[in-house]
Amino acid sequence: MSFWRRHFLRAEFGLALAIAVGVVVWSEKFGGTDALLALMKDNRSAVYTTLTTSLAALLGFVITATSIAVVFSDDPRLNVVKDAGQYGTFTAVFVTGMRDLGIASVGGFLALLLDRDRDPRLWVFYVVVFASILGAFRVARCIWVLDYVLRLAGNKRST
Repeated sequence: MSFWRRHFLRAEFGLALAIAVGVVVWSEKFGGTDALLALMKDNRSAVYTTLTTSLAALLGFVITATSIAVVFSDDPRLNVVKDAGQYGTFTAVFVTGMRDLGIASVGGFLALLLDRDRDPRLWVFYVVVFASILGAFRVARCIWVLDYVLRLAGNKRST
């Protein structure tokens, strides 16, 4: 089994962190700071408001997807997941999705308060970039698992 398949939650976290570190390195070491400040000038409020609203809505989606998965968790068709010893991973996908999207939503809200045009704080932007990328990975993973659950639920009942 590949490393990614065994450790996908950690790998996605690491990938999100690597991308965010890449943005920081580009900004701080290769002159990207001016471009970021120009991009965010007079747009901070709109960017952070939209991002926070979107992240909170995606958190609601993941909570709903978790509810759907929990409803199907006692269905015998999901025994394939339990028999493979993957039920803990199955639940971890949803728990990490809710946790990381919740943190990202709070981070976006705090960015609204802390990062201002008159007093820009790029470290806040960097944190929001990381949290948003990680949140996107978590939503994609939850969609993947929900698709799997719905496919199993659509199969004929085993006797």
